Amino acid sequence: MTATRAGVRARMDGLLAVARCRSIEALQGECLDYLRSQLQGPAAGAPAAGFYLFGSDASAPMCRAVGVEDGFLHEYEDEVRRADPVLQRLVAERRCLTGRGVLGADWPASRAGAHLRRWGYGHNIQGPLVVDGGVAGTLNVAAARGAGAFRPQQIQRLDWLCAAASAALAGIIERDALRDALAQWRVALDVLPVPVVVSDAKGRATLLNRLALARLAPGGALPRALSAYLEAAAATGERPVPALPVDAPTLTVPLADLDDHFLSAWLPQAGMTAPRAEPLPPRAAAVARLLCAGASNKAIARALGISEHTAKEHVAHLCRRLAARNRTELVSKLLAG
Repeated sequence: MTATRAGVRARMDGLLAVARCRSIEALQGECLDYLRSQLQGPAAGAPAAGFYLFGSDASAPMCRAVGVEDGFLHEYEDEVRRADPVLQRLVAERRCLTGRGVLGADWPASRAGAHLRRWGYGHNIQGPLVVDGGVAGTLNVAAARGAGAFRPQQIQRLDWLCAAASAALAGIIERDALRDALAQWRVALDVLPVPVVVSDAKGRATLLNRLALARLAPGGALPRALSAYLEAAAATGERPVPALPVDAPTLTVPLADLDDHFLSAWLPQAGMTAPRAEPLPPRAAAVARLLCAGASNKAIARALGISEHTAKEHVAHLCRRLAARNRTELVSKLLAG
């Protein structure tokens, strides 16, 4: 295999590894490895690289970096980030940009350019991590002072990496939101008088309520069917709908059908009522309905057109109003009316 083919293969393998990441920690590691190996200059060695994930309320970003000192990151956060012209342009245009490409000859004298030079760096490049049409974070690279400018092919490599990392990040965020939602739904489904298996669009089980698990494991024993189910879920993430005993009438619910209408139909059979939102202010009532439908703070924020921080405050207010110690107890009290 020629050196050129080997390089292409290494880049493709690196991008595939990024796209397959299922956690933020793994994604950070794969991205930084790719940046250090694929954007280095011929003589300058591996560049400094950073993975920034912005907070939902404009707070300081989650950051992991290699090849830089802590003081560099602290100074950037305290003095540069909020006025970084490259970052501002990147958020608006959602594409990879270099400092010199944004400010031209004025870049070295800018605050961001001076910050890099003060710590021994020269040319830099930033790429966006895009989720739901907005910039959720950035990938940053800085070359050592004296190294040449980033070449077009290196900028293209960063662009490919950003696309792969953005897809992986969107999947991670979606899975986290689903996990939060299912945790809330489990509280509601456990009160239903029938075994319930919730399946996703591919027919895989995503949630079993208390009675469904009890049917599979009477007396706490783990029959072969449940053992196989748990092993598959842990090893591969594939959760085939388990076969319950034939004498157990089971309600199999598509994940897309889990909503407050589903609860309204089934809660009366459990001797309970759907949440009564009339005494609550309109916005609090809307939050209560979404909570009982299993929505996370992020999902509530999207549904109501508010910030995630505001959604969190509404949930905290409901906890105080109903004297609930936590989110799970709050949902239980709302469902109990």
